[in-house]
Amino acid sequence: MIPESQYCQMKAVMPQVKQLFQSRRYIQCANVCERFLSREVQIHPVHKVYLHFYFALVHDTMARETTLKHRSTGLELAEQHYLVAIEILTPSEPYNLDDLLSPSSPTSEYLSATGFHRLSRLSFRSATSSTSDDEDRNWDRVDSPYDDTPSRTHSFRWGKPRPVPIPTVNASRADHEDRFSTELFALLPMLHAHLRSVKQMKSDIPTLRGSFSRSRNSTWSSRPQSRDSTGSDESELDQLRSTRKNLNFRPRFDPTDIQRLCNEALAEL
Repeated sequence: MIPESQYCQMKAVMPQVKQLFQSRRYIQCANVCERFLSREVQIHPVHKVYLHFYFALVHDTMARETTLKHRSTGLELAEQHYLVAIEILTPSEPYNLDDLLSPSSPTSEYLSATGFHRLSRLSFRSATSSTSDDEDRNWDRVDSPYDDTPSRTHSFRWGKPRPVPIPTVNASRADHEDRFSTELFALLPMLHAHLRSVKQMKSDIPTLRGSFSRSRNSTWSSRPQSRDSTGSDESELDQLRSTRKNLNFRPRFDPTDIQRLCNEALAEL
């Protein structure tokens, strides 16, 4: 369980991280993310995804704005943190009804930490439900941990007794994803899109380097070859020396005339 004070502290840090990135203070944003990720205290998975996302976004943006020589390092770091964020949002095993309702399971502890500890009091979707849509909306009322203001009341309006639903794995899975957070699951496709963009840019780097080497080789190969292969080196060197001797270099700057004019002007004054 994550203490409430720790959760509120990290929740207050998230807007600061976003503000640092939007104001293009990338180094400060990366330092803040790295400092909180390196702490030994337990961080809520949602906040950990947030930190990894902005840490990767900083390296991604800086890699696109830097030279080709230093671009690969930033892209590698961005890819690593994108993958970590995706791994946190992607569960290794499907959720089932027993894990959601078991108070000692890690999944239930995770749900209680995110503010969904009241999930056991809510009904799951079932084909045997006979209530109206209005009653379903009142019954399925749940507070989102991302709301700015908490709900005024945690009580629900109880209607007539509902029939016992038939729990199925698919129904509990869909209901859990619905209640967990629509915004959080919407972040997953965006992370995959950023990851594909980084991989595409990484694959383009060797192509650019190869084009530079090919152009350099083509420049050297375009030079005319000497017919006499035995004395070509010596003759080319002699020709180069004679060419340098005949060059008329631009004379160096001579300040004598300027000094003379200045002295004449001072004498007149």
